[in-house]
Amino acid sequence: MFAKTVVSGLIIISILGSQLALASAPLPVATESNLEKEEDALNKIKINKEKQQLDELFKVVLNNSPVSEDEFSKIYDNALFKSFVPENSKVNQVLFMEDGIKSIMIDYEEGNIRTIVTYYDDGTVRKTVSDTTTGIAEENFNNVKGDYYDKKEDINKERTEEELKKIDKLLEEEKFAEIEALPDTTIDFVNDIPTVSFENGAIESGNTPLSRSTRAVAATPVLVYPAPSHETFQRRYTAKQVYGTSFVSQKLKDLGYSGNSHVRVFETVNAFNQVKMKSQVFNADTSISLIMAAWDVARATALGWLGWFGVVKTLNDTINKAAEIVRENEYEFQGGKEATVEDPTKHSNKQVEVVQYWDKGLMTLIWDYDSVKGYNNARWGHSARSSALDMSNVTVGSNAVNIYNSNLASRGYWSHGLGQLGY
Repeated sequence: MFAKTVVSGLIIISILGSQLALASAPLPVATESNLEKEEDALNKIKINKEKQQLDELFKVVLNNSPVSEDEFSKIYDNALFKSFVPENSKVNQVLFMEDGIKSIMIDYEEGNIRTIVTYYDDGTVRKTVSDTTTGIAEENFNNVKGDYYDKKEDINKERTEEELKKIDKLLEEEKFAEIEALPDTTIDFVNDIPTVSFENGAIESGNTPLSRSTRAVAATPVLVYPAPSHETFQRRYTAKQVYGTSFVSQKLKDLGYSGNSHVRVFETVNAFNQVKMKSQVFNADTSISLIMAAWDVARATALGWLGWFGVVKTLNDTINKAAEIVRENEYEFQGGKEATVEDPTKHSNKQVEVVQYWDKGLMTLIWDYDSVKGYNNARWGHSARSSALDMSNVTVGSNAVNIYNSNLASRGYWSHGLGQLGY
């Protein structure tokens, strides 16, 4: 059977190109046309009303107690803040943050428009408006046009069937140097297990850089994908025992042994090979609210996913390093079940591998959806089942006992050696 080691660590992919922080961007020529475009953009996300109500908003927060809190913020009763949002809107969450500049974030929606307003106690206001229909989000930071997100600019990467097969074969043969030499491919090792990924700065055919825009990224971005700690995604192992039972073999008795033996079933889920990914690159100093809009998730969720990969919030409520934000992700994986029997005929009651079953499955980042909340609750699931993992442990163990007994009947001993689990 094939070698089944591989891909069990975190996959790191980086793409060149992202947005440039406003403070470091070259100043455009102040022509009438440029100024008109800037003014039109800001008119869509005015903050006049927000500026006027900033002081009153802080009074409401300071005069009331939070209903709960998480590791990032204090959470307030939404009902206290209906007067601070448009009449027909629905308040999702009101948060008070004291790490860095004290700030209040009101996250509300009106139809297909989600608005996240952050009020800072130094008098500044950040307003992020996203349209869930068009997939476009824009920002106004204290009446200066901020960054944007447009899902049409997503980076799409996908391996062909031929590429996947080639990598699988090289992994099977442990030809890691040849994998490293493949275009746009890199291999890393986590706990001695090889991890294959798209190379940082991978390019599409025609040598066109994969980039969110033409603006330069200041540093190699960190890959950040949703639900990295989800148990299904973390469930990677080689030859883990999942079943075991004693049995009495009449064939062993006929050969002069006691007949008592033990069958064990082992399971493998490994050989993760990325199939496709959809993402965008954001430079350091991108606001947390824009990342929230790109993923369309709550603040605590976004900070949790970012933090898993070492991307943290600065005192200015921005990310501390460039990040490639992944929205869609998918991997092939190898699933296997093997069974052993304790053999006294040639191996001093050591376990001998009797049967093995292998088949690939597909693990995909999936989201719940409903018409009110939209896409939410990101998690990992098996979108294509491995036929090997579909087999019951009892069936695999029973098959092993039957094959073992058949071999004893024909040869008078176990004639196939010890075998090797996980391969």
